[in-house]
Amino acid sequence: MTRRSAWTCALSFLLCFAALGTVRLGARPNPGDSSMPATAALMTSSSLSQTGSVDANDPSFRPQREYLGQSERRPNGDCSLSGRVISDVTSEPVGNATVYLFYTATHDAIFVDVASDGSFLFKDIAAGEYMLRTTHTAGYQDTPYNPENKKGNLLTFTLHEGEYRTDIVLKAKPACTISGMILDEDGRPLGSNEISVVAWQEKDETDSIGARFAIVAQTPGPIRADGFYSLDGLDARPTYVMAKDWRAQDKDDPYPPCYYPGTVDRNKATMVSFDNASVAENVDIRLQKHGEYTLEGTITDESTGSPIAKALVVVHHVDMLFDRVMAYTDVQGHYRIDSLAPGEFLVHVDAKPFGFVRKRQPLTIDSQTKVSRLDFALKPGVIIRGKFVDAAGKEIEVGPTAYGTARHDPRVNPQGGSWSGVRNRYTVAERKHAIFYEGGAGDYEEESMDFPTLGTFVIEGMFPGQTVLSFEPKASDAFVQAILYQGRNVTGTGLDTGADREVQDVTIVIGHPAPPLPPR
Repeated sequence: MTRRSAWTCALSFLLCFAALGTVRLGARPNPGDSSMPATAALMTSSSLSQTGSVDANDPSFRPQREYLGQSERRPNGDCSLSGRVISDVTSEPVGNATVYLFYTATHDAIFVDVASDGSFLFKDIAAGEYMLRTTHTAGYQDTPYNPENKKGNLLTFTLHEGEYRTDIVLKAKPACTISGMILDEDGRPLGSNEISVVAWQEKDETDSIGARFAIVAQTPGPIRADGFYSLDGLDARPTYVMAKDWRAQDKDDPYPPCYYPGTVDRNKATMVSFDNASVAENVDIRLQKHGEYTLEGTITDESTGSPIAKALVVVHHVDMLFDRVMAYTDVQGHYRIDSLAPGEFLVHVDAKPFGFVRKRQPLTIDSQTKVSRLDFALKPGVIIRGKFVDAAGKEIEVGPTAYGTARHDPRVNPQGGSWSGVRNRYTVAERKHAIFYEGGAGDYEEESMDFPTLGTFVIEGMFPGQTVLSFEPKASDAFVQAILYQGRNVTGTGLDTGADREVQDVTIVIGHPAPPLPPR
């Protein structure tokens, strides 16, 4: 899998769940939130009648309701698609369903709470590649639209110019539910805005970084004040359950991931089975701060040997990715993580905010070694800063779903990876993209852009030397016209950072297609 396809697949998977991990792109707005953008639209009964299944004069009919994703943009055009959500068992309408449409070209998302007869209509949308599925529908599993019978998570289809696709039927299967309590170390119920519970299962195939487990359900909101949680949308297969703090990177002493019934040791996790029932209750998870096995070490500057403070050290199972345990180094560059267990892990070190190249190293913990040591010497990197302008040289802002990267020596084919990483809390940029995690060992030679403002970018801790920049505006009417540095267009060829520790004044010129000529 290439780097770009890995990004697309990982992002699409996250967007389909609408709120997984730290990457909350495309999260569905709360219908009761008064801060809902003005672009959210209440579809009228008359427009919904175009599906052919709605009686607009029926007083009991409830029309669909549409919301936009994080970009607050709608991919407008001359296409439409419509259909219904029905029960896979009874064929009756599922009137409480939410349907999610994701436009892969610009990462724009549309959510629709279906009409009371299960019907939905996405009207006046652009041609191109989409993903469509039900999502977060109480009592039902998520149901993807997959007309081409594709495998994997990237279940896309294409609308052609002027196409009006009708009669789509999404057959929602009944879901199983897991519920229980989150308890603190002393066994008391723990309510939290930052603890999430996830269910995870083995995937059909291992991905490019070696992960063979994936999240299949997550609590949709905060853990209640009485500690109660509920996971919906599950199939009937046995599953593992884990509680984790999604804000752990922002804390000095967070809870590490804890597996049901209450252990930091994945080897001791208990699988939850439904035993011919649709509900598994009393699946209580007692959080723990510490385990039996420890990893510690020192992070230093490769060029001077000086300790590096505030470096983020992240440890996860090679085959899991989302069970991340982390700690920051102290002023002596020392870190200590004491909530581990025997297994195969990957360790990542991130001191990008302080100008160092990220690094990773595999780690094996055996049952006989209670304390493991792993030291890292980080290579000094380069910070690259720049801005966005239009074709006339006027400074402009880019949209919230835009992203860019920098790569050292693009002739080397990048290995597979996942956008599953967490950010060092000392990164100064307000808008921060997820971190790309690769397998194997060594320095990271690619980094993503962050955006201190919507009109500027920064790339921290870039591998020094020849560097090729790329940027995607993620807007259907925008493209990169040029990347300028020191009077040269370095698009494709890149720039040589040499011995510089900071590169300033890179300018990315965003162009727009010329308007069509009037007919003669």
